[in-house]
Amino acid sequence: MKAWAGRTVAVLGIGAIAGSSLVAATTGRGLRYTADSPDTIPWWQPWAPVVAGLLVALAVRARGTSADGTGTAAPSNPRPQAWILLACGVGFAAALIVLGPEEPKYTALKLGLLLAVPAAVFALDRRWGRRWPDPTARAGWTPVPAVIAYLAVYLALSDRSENFLAGVPLLDAALLLLVGFAINALLEEVFYRRWLLTRWHAVLGPWAAVALSALVWASWHVAIQGSGDLPLDAMNVLANQGVSGLFLGFLWLRYRVMWPLLVIHGIWNANPLQFLASGS
Repeated sequence: MKAWAGRTVAVLGIGAIAGSSLVAATTGRGLRYTADSPDTIPWWQPWAPVVAGLLVALAVRARGTSADGTGTAAPSNPRPQAWILLACGVGFAAALIVLGPEEPKYTALKLGLLLAVPAAVFALDRRWGRRWPDPTARAGWTPVPAVIAYLAVYLALSDRSENFLAGVPLLDAALLLLVGFAINALLEEVFYRRWLLTRWHAVLGPWAAVALSALVWASWHVAIQGSGDLPLDAMNVLANQGVSGLFLGFLWLRYRVMWPLLVIHGIWNANPLQFLASGS
């Protein structure tokens, strides 16, 4: 039953992401890639760095993980935490769409559903003797080539024309970047990959978990990058963030260390070439 369910979720999830890219390719529709600008990118642009990173990651042997990539044993019943985390992720995306992503709602919903609720659930489970063991893998610097390959292609294709911190004092800019990194890159990667993906890996298997985490992570971007046309907006985020989410999920399963995800996600949110282009 688990194998059948896992294959079904993996095929449907990865199929939805690939199908969205195919729709964008055949219609010539550009993909919105940020909430800060209405500009778009071609459908293939999210795929190019992912393919480069995947090829290098597959060529470089992962060290420290078990044969199935788990790196550690799961509790006897991972389903309660898995379902609660899934409800939090889906609830976050739905709440943003219904209530709007404006501040302070965005930050309050994110901290509440992606941090406070999971933390409370984990604390209760620890009190009841059901602590989830942390991954034991230590990949060290093994992921470096894959991260470099991904970022080399990503940065080569990135828009360098705008600097969202242009004119902001240095200390204020540093504080904004630090807070943004914590709220976005750190919190999202911990929730969607380390927590959500790991639990569903134990329930459905690796590729179903990668697909599910990518879908749930991509879905909340509808609220900040959407046009009001829900099917079109869903296609947009699946063909962009969905593709990137598959790659980040793969990196987490293969290496079981957080730093590659944080480096990549942090550079998405604060492209260093923007500062170089503007002379900052």
